[in-house]
Amino acid sequence: MNGLIDPPNQIRSAMVTACNDPSGVGADVMAKVVEAVWMCPDLPAISLDPGLRICGANSAAENLFGIPKEALIGCPLTDLIPDLSALGREACTPGRVINCNINGTRQPHRITFFSPSHSGTEYPLMAIVEGCESAQSAPVLPVPVNAYNAMEEILGLCYHLVSVTDGGGTGIKATCQIEKMLGTSIEEFVGHNVRDLVRRKVLSRSVTLAVLTSRASRTIAQRTKGNRCLVVTGMPVFDEQGRIVRVINFSRDITDSVILRKRIMEAQVLLATYQSELSGGKTSIPIRPGTSNWRGMVEKAARVDSTVLIAGESGVGKGVVAREIHEKSRRSNGPFVKVNCAAIPATLFESELFGHAKGAFTGAIRSEHGIVWQAGNGTLFLDEIADLPPSMQVKLLHLLEDKEYYPVGSSLGVKTNARIIAATNQDLERLMEENAFRRDLFFRLNVLSIKIPPLRERLDEIPDLVEQFLNSFNSGLSRLVSLEPGPWKS
Repeated sequence: MNGLIDPPNQIRSAMVTACNDPSGVGADVMAKVVEAVWMCPDLPAISLDPGLRICGANSAAENLFGIPKEALIGCPLTDLIPDLSALGREACTPGRVINCNINGTRQPHRITFFSPSHSGTEYPLMAIVEGCESAQSAPVLPVPVNAYNAMEEILGLCYHLVSVTDGGGTGIKATCQIEKMLGTSIEEFVGHNVRDLVRRKVLSRSVTLAVLTSRASRTIAQRTKGNRCLVVTGMPVFDEQGRIVRVINFSRDITDSVILRKRIMEAQVLLATYQSELSGGKTSIPIRPGTSNWRGMVEKAARVDSTVLIAGESGVGKGVVAREIHEKSRRSNGPFVKVNCAAIPATLFESELFGHAKGAFTGAIRSEHGIVWQAGNGTLFLDEIADLPPSMQVKLLHLLEDKEYYPVGSSLGVKTNARIIAATNQDLERLMEENAFRRDLFFRLNVLSIKIPPLRERLDEIPDLVEQFLNSFNSGLSRLVSLEPGPWKS
């Protein structure tokens, strides 16, 4: 048998023939069940031809054997599981369970053979592989050959609850785990409509109703009366007239995973809180491999004491970069003082920046230190430097050249050791041509130049920024909000 076989369709065809079921409803039901087994992400399943050669395999089987599905097709099962050769062909029949060793794996496994056919027709033959404690003695154990009994045991390995309703949403059958999963008995499910379960809050929502509405398979998250978290997949079964006659639901209990995820998130929030406290609540722009040259200039600026001019559009993070340079420099133990040059009236700028002496102007009843003095041995960040009043530009130039300034009303110079970092979102070269900004001041500021590209040119940084702000908000608001992985998140 060559080529990749679709086990659900293969099994449906065999059952229609074997069971003399022209409507195909029973075969469709069993095919849906087999499809659910086939989709189970952590239970290897294979289908076999009469020569015990593999003619179909799911992704879990591919992972178990370490062989691509296409390469598994046509491979004798005995090549992968040598123990089967010693047991003989008769051991590999429907209703048999064998403990065995698998080539390339250390853990012993148990392989269960079954045929979903009502009549016990041997083919198509399927096998489910699961880990076990010991492969010694390799017993050949009989299990019920009846298709539904065998399938219920198999489904118990894949899903925590399997239930079936009719085309109107009334319960027909459910596995015994229903009481643990939903907090209701089989008797309360069979013969009752799922709408009643939702109304009685046994279920937060019903995948059966979603399937009946959409007439297609649906997967939803569901919370039960017993506070269990389930992921439920519902599959419709149609008759010849295209009416839904059955809905089969397969539920996996993810409560433990949800609890673990919550604890991890709590730990992340706690870690973010500690990090925020240690860094004084500061944020940084994430570093990614292969980012442009401006990131290297940030690292270089942190290692030296030169004046820095940071350029970029509004909102690109010029202030964040300035603080990052300070935090990574030898001045990190000193203050980081920020001045928005556009926010201070021109008439007050000099006294705000340099301070004033007593009696310098009306109301100056005592001497006051200015912002430059506050910066001390740290960093003075002059944001929106293009809006610096013309009268102040020459005085800032003097500060940069001589590391000295004069408080308003004082003839005594004051030395400073503060480092200057300036930032602008305007074109200073154009302003120089218009005589709106001093050329000599520009060159004094532009010893190290950093131009930050806009975020639209740094799309790879968005996931890290989202995570950073989310952790910050979680910490500040005592929330546990997270984002699911997706195409936006690498």
